[in-house]
Amino acid sequence: MPFTFTLTFRTTDPLKWGTGKGSVLTPVEVDENFWQVIQALLELQDNPALPSEIDTIDVVDNQMTITLTNATEFGPFTLPIASMEFTGQFAAEFVYKAFNFFERPEGLYLVLQDHTSAAGPFDPEDGNIAGPYYKLVIPYTPQFEYRFFIPGQPGFGITAGRAMHQHVFLQDVYFEVDFPGSVAILETGPLDGLSFPIKKNGGVIGSIDFLADNAIGTFALDPTMQFETGDAIRIICPTALDDDALDLTVSIKGRLGILPP
Repeated sequence: MPFTFTLTFRTTDPLKWGTGKGSVLTPVEVDENFWQVIQALLELQDNPALPSEIDTIDVVDNQMTITLTNATEFGPFTLPIASMEFTGQFAAEFVYKAFNFFERPEGLYLVLQDHTSAAGPFDPEDGNIAGPYYKLVIPYTPQFEYRFFIPGQPGFGITAGRAMHQHVFLQDVYFEVDFPGSVAILETGPLDGLSFPIKKNGGVIGSIDFLADNAIGTFALDPTMQFETGDAIRIICPTALDDDALDLTVSIKGRLGILPP
Protein backbone atom coordinates (compact mmCIF):
# COMPACT_ATOMS: atom_id res chain seq x y z
CA MET A 1 0.00 0.00 0.00
CA PRO A 2 1.43 3.43 -0.94
CA PHE A 3 3.03 5.38 1.93
CA THR A 4 1.06 8.46 3.06
CA PHE A 5 2.54 11.25 5.09
CA THR A 6 1.74 14.72 6.43
CA LEU A 7 4.46 17.34 6.83
CA THR A 8 4.31 20.15 9.35
CA PHE A 9 4.94 23.61 7.89
CA ARG A 10 5.61 26.80 9.88
CA THR A 11 3.94 29.28 7.52
CA THR A 12 0.65 29.26 5.60
CA ASP A 13 0.44 29.12 1.77
CA PRO A 14 -3.03 28.19 0.42
CA LEU A 15 -1.61 27.59 -3.11
CA LYS A 16 1.09 25.13 -2.00
CA TRP A 17 0.90 23.34 1.37
CA GLY A 18 -2.06 25.06 2.99
CA THR A 19 -2.21 26.14 6.69
CA GLY A 20 1.04 26.16 8.65
CA LYS A 21 1.74 25.90 12.39
CA GLY A 22 2.34 29.65 12.76
CA SER A 23 5.38 29.22 15.02
CA VAL A 24 8.84 27.73 15.09
CA LEU A 25 8.82 23.91 14.65
CA THR A 26 10.10 21.88 17.54
CA PRO A 27 13.10 19.55 17.04
CA VAL A 28 10.73 16.57 17.07
CA GLU A 29 8.53 18.13 14.36
CA VAL A 30 11.60 18.83 12.17
CA ASP A 31 12.84 15.26 12.60
CA GLU A 32 9.35 13.94 11.85
CA ASN A 33 9.32 15.90 8.56
CA PHE A 34 12.74 14.48 7.60
CA TRP A 35 11.65 10.99 8.53
CA GLN A 36 8.49 11.17 6.43
CA VAL A 37 10.44 12.46 3.39
CA ILE A 38 12.93 9.60 3.78
CA GLN A 39 10.06 7.09 3.98
CA ALA A 40 8.55 8.54 0.81
CA LEU A 41 11.90 8.21 -1.03
CA LEU A 42 12.29 4.63 0.15
CA GLU A 43 8.78 3.88 -1.08
CA LEU A 44 9.69 5.20 -4.55
CA GLN A 45 12.93 3.23 -4.50
CA ASP A 46 11.24 -0.04 -3.59
CA ASN A 47 8.14 0.44 -5.72
CA PRO A 48 9.06 2.54 -8.74
CA ALA A 49 6.27 3.59 -11.08
CA LEU A 50 6.37 1.39 -14.18
CA PRO A 51 5.86 2.99 -17.60
CA SER A 52 3.06 1.81 -19.85
CA GLU A 53 4.35 -0.60 -22.49
CA ILE A 54 3.21 -1.23 -26.05
CA ASP A 55 0.25 -3.57 -26.08
CA THR A 56 -0.61 -3.71 -29.78
CA ILE A 57 0.46 -2.24 -33.11
CA ASP A 58 -2.33 -2.22 -35.67
CA VAL A 59 -1.87 -1.45 -39.36
CA VAL A 60 -4.81 -0.84 -41.69
CA ASP A 61 -3.77 -0.07 -45.27
CA ASN A 62 -1.02 2.51 -44.75
CA GLN A 63 -2.21 3.70 -41.31
CA MET A 64 -0.48 2.47 -38.13
CA THR A 65 -1.88 2.88 -34.57
CA ILE A 66 0.08 2.06 -31.37
CA THR A 67 -1.90 1.17 -28.22
CA LEU A 68 -0.26 1.10 -24.75
CA THR A 69 -1.13 -1.18 -21.84
CA ASN A 70 -2.99 1.74 -20.19
CA ALA A 71 -5.21 2.02 -23.30
CA THR A 72 -3.50 5.22 -24.51
CA GLU A 73 -3.35 5.36 -28.32
CA PHE A 74 -0.80 7.04 -30.55
CA GLY A 75 -1.60 7.61 -34.20
CA PRO A 76 -2.72 6.79 -36.71
CA PHE A 77 0.62 7.36 -38.46
CA THR A 78 0.88 7.27 -42.24
CA LEU A 79 3.43 4.66 -43.35
CA PRO A 80 5.63 5.36 -46.37
CA ILE A 81 4.95 3.24 -49.46
CA ALA A 82 7.86 2.19 -51.66
CA SER A 83 7.41 3.08 -55.34
CA MET A 84 8.55 -0.26 -56.80
CA GLU A 85 7.89 0.70 -60.41
CA PHE A 86 9.45 -0.92 -63.48
CA THR A 87 10.55 1.85 -65.86
CA GLY A 88 11.73 -0.29 -68.79
CA GLN A 89 15.13 0.07 -70.38
CA PHE A 90 17.63 2.46 -68.80
CA ALA A 91 17.38 6.00 -70.15
CA ALA A 92 19.79 8.94 -69.86
CA GLU A 93 18.48 12.17 -68.29
CA PHE A 94 15.50 10.33 -66.79
CA VAL A 95 14.00 11.18 -63.40
CA TYR A 96 14.36 8.02 -61.31
CA LYS A 97 12.82 7.44 -57.89
CA ALA A 98 14.15 5.19 -55.16
CA PHE A 99 12.94 1.60 -55.63
CA ASN A 100 12.34 2.00 -59.36
CA PHE A 101 13.58 -0.90 -61.48
CA PHE A 102 15.06 -0.75 -64.98
CA GLU A 103 16.72 -3.15 -67.38
CA ARG A 104 19.99 -3.21 -69.22
CA PRO A 105 21.43 -6.06 -71.30
CA GLU A 106 23.43 -7.34 -68.32
CA GLY A 107 20.48 -7.49 -65.93
CA LEU A 108 17.79 -5.89 -63.78
CA TYR A 109 18.79 -2.86 -61.68
CA LEU A 110 17.27 -1.31 -58.54
CA VAL A 111 17.40 2.47 -58.09
CA LEU A 112 18.72 3.29 -54.60
CA GLN A 113 17.92 7.01 -54.38
CA ASP A 114 16.03 9.78 -56.15
CA HIS A 115 18.06 11.37 -58.96
CA THR A 116 18.12 12.29 -62.63
CA SER A 117 20.36 9.97 -64.65
CA ALA A 118 23.40 11.49 -66.34
CA ALA A 119 23.47 12.44 -70.01
CA GLY A 120 26.61 10.40 -70.64
CA PRO A 121 27.18 6.62 -70.76
CA PHE A 122 25.66 4.40 -68.09
CA ASP A 123 27.91 4.02 -65.04
CA PRO A 124 26.78 1.39 -62.49
CA GLU A 125 29.07 3.00 -59.87
CA ASP A 126 27.62 6.46 -60.47
CA GLY A 127 26.51 8.17 -57.27
CA ASN A 128 27.23 10.97 -54.83
CA ILE A 129 28.21 11.33 -51.18
CA ALA A 130 25.05 9.39 -50.25
CA GLY A 131 26.29 6.31 -52.12
CA PRO A 132 25.66 4.72 -55.52
CA TYR A 133 22.48 5.27 -57.48
CA TYR A 134 22.07 1.73 -58.80
CA LYS A 135 22.27 -1.89 -57.64
CA LEU A 136 22.35 -4.87 -60.01
CA VAL A 137 19.83 -7.26 -58.43
CA ILE A 138 19.30 -9.92 -61.13
CA PRO A 139 22.18 -10.43 -63.57
CA TYR A 140 21.24 -11.82 -66.98
CA THR A 141 23.31 -14.37 -68.84
CA PRO A 142 23.85 -12.83 -72.30
CA GLN A 143 22.01 -14.71 -75.01
CA PHE A 144 23.59 -16.14 -78.11
CA GLU A 145 21.63 -16.61 -81.33
CA TYR A 146 22.47 -17.71 -84.82
CA ARG A 147 20.29 -18.34 -87.88
CA PHE A 148 20.46 -20.25 -91.11
CA PHE A 149 18.26 -20.87 -94.17
CA ILE A 150 18.28 -23.90 -96.44
CA PRO A 151 16.29 -23.21 -99.63
CA GLY A 152 14.33 -25.74 -101.61
CA GLN A 153 13.97 -29.34 -100.47
CA PRO A 154 16.08 -29.58 -97.28
CA GLY A 155 18.84 -32.13 -97.83
CA PHE A 156 18.46 -32.42 -101.61
CA GLY A 157 21.79 -33.36 -103.18
CA ILE A 158 23.40 -34.13 -99.81
CA THR A 159 24.29 -37.66 -98.77
CA ALA A 160 22.09 -38.92 -95.94
CA GLY A 161 23.88 -38.52 -92.62
CA ARG A 162 26.05 -35.65 -93.87
CA ALA A 163 25.73 -32.06 -92.62
CA MET A 164 23.31 -29.67 -94.35
CA HIS A 165 24.57 -26.86 -92.16
CA GLN A 166 27.54 -26.39 -89.84
CA HIS A 167 28.60 -23.65 -87.44
CA VAL A 168 31.91 -23.43 -85.55
CA PHE A 169 31.84 -21.48 -82.28
CA LEU A 170 34.39 -18.74 -81.64
CA GLN A 171 33.42 -18.49 -77.97
CA ASP A 172 31.94 -20.66 -75.22
CA VAL A 173 28.19 -21.22 -75.60
CA TYR A 174 25.70 -23.57 -73.98
CA PHE A 175 22.22 -24.67 -75.03
CA GLU A 176 19.49 -25.53 -72.54
CA VAL A 177 17.17 -28.52 -72.73
CA ASP A 178 15.09 -28.47 -75.96
CA PHE A 179 16.62 -25.14 -77.09
CA PRO A 180 14.06 -22.79 -75.43
CA GLY A 181 13.20 -19.75 -77.55
CA SER A 182 14.49 -21.36 -80.75
CA VAL A 183 12.35 -21.45 -83.92
CA ALA A 184 12.27 -23.79 -86.94
CA ILE A 185 9.80 -23.38 -89.81
CA LEU A 186 9.24 -24.74 -93.29
CA GLU A 187 7.61 -22.78 -96.08
CA THR A 188 5.71 -26.00 -96.84
CA GLY A 189 5.25 -28.71 -94.21
CA PRO A 190 6.27 -32.33 -94.89
CA LEU A 191 3.91 -34.96 -96.21
CA ASP A 192 5.24 -37.35 -93.60
CA GLY A 193 7.11 -36.71 -90.37
CA LEU A 194 10.60 -35.28 -90.89
CA SER A 195 13.54 -35.14 -88.46
CA PHE A 196 16.91 -33.42 -88.78
CA PRO A 197 19.51 -34.80 -86.33
CA ILE A 198 21.72 -32.27 -84.51
CA LYS A 199 25.32 -33.16 -83.78
CA LYS A 200 27.96 -31.69 -81.52
CA ASN A 201 31.15 -32.35 -83.43
CA GLY A 202 30.59 -36.03 -84.36
CA GLY A 203 27.93 -37.15 -81.87
CA VAL A 204 24.13 -36.76 -82.12
CA ILE A 205 22.78 -34.63 -79.26
CA GLY A 206 19.26 -33.78 -80.43
CA SER A 207 17.03 -33.05 -83.39
CA ILE A 208 14.69 -30.66 -85.18
CA ASP A 209 11.38 -32.44 -85.79
CA PHE A 210 8.35 -31.76 -87.96
CA LEU A 211 5.09 -33.67 -87.80
CA ALA A 212 3.22 -34.52 -91.00
CA ASP A 213 1.56 -31.47 -92.60
CA ASN A 214 3.02 -29.19 -89.92
CA ALA A 215 5.33 -26.35 -90.94
CA ILE A 216 6.32 -25.51 -87.35
CA GLY A 217 9.10 -27.64 -85.93
CA THR A 218 10.08 -28.59 -82.40
CA PHE A 219 13.50 -29.07 -80.85
CA ALA A 220 14.83 -31.98 -78.83
CA LEU A 221 17.91 -31.70 -76.62
CA ASP A 222 18.61 -33.41 -73.29
CA PRO A 223 20.64 -32.67 -71.22
CA THR A 224 21.84 -29.07 -71.47
CA MET A 225 24.90 -29.04 -73.71
CA GLN A 226 28.12 -27.00 -73.51
CA PHE A 227 29.96 -25.95 -76.66
CA GLU A 228 33.48 -24.62 -76.22
CA THR A 229 35.52 -22.50 -78.59
CA GLY A 230 36.26 -24.58 -81.71
CA ASP A 231 33.33 -26.98 -81.25
CA ALA A 232 30.95 -27.39 -84.18
CA ILE A 233 27.17 -27.81 -84.33
CA ARG A 234 25.87 -29.68 -87.37
CA ILE A 235 22.36 -30.05 -88.78
CA ILE A 236 22.28 -33.45 -90.48
CA CYS A 237 20.51 -34.47 -93.67
CA PRO A 238 17.67 -36.91 -92.88
CA THR A 239 17.82 -40.49 -94.05
CA ALA A 240 14.78 -39.99 -96.29
CA LEU A 241 13.84 -36.65 -97.85
CA ASP A 242 10.26 -35.42 -98.01
CA ASP A 243 8.82 -34.39 -101.36
CA ASP A 244 6.60 -31.64 -99.87
CA ALA A 245 9.00 -30.03 -97.37
CA LEU A 246 10.48 -26.75 -98.67
CA ASP A 247 12.63 -23.87 -97.41
CA LEU A 248 13.92 -24.60 -93.91
CA THR A 249 14.51 -21.53 -91.70
CA VAL A 250 16.05 -21.99 -88.25
CA SER A 251 16.95 -19.60 -85.42
CA ILE A 252 18.73 -21.29 -82.52
CA LYS A 253 19.11 -19.60 -79.12
CA GLY A 254 21.71 -20.32 -76.50
CA ARG A 255 23.63 -18.54 -73.76
CA LEU A 256 27.15 -17.19 -73.80
CA GLY A 257 29.64 -18.54 -71.30
CA ILE A 258 30.21 -21.68 -69.28
CA LEU A 259 27.32 -23.85 -68.10
CA PRO A 260 26.59 -22.94 -64.43
CA PRO A 261 27.49 -25.69 -61.94
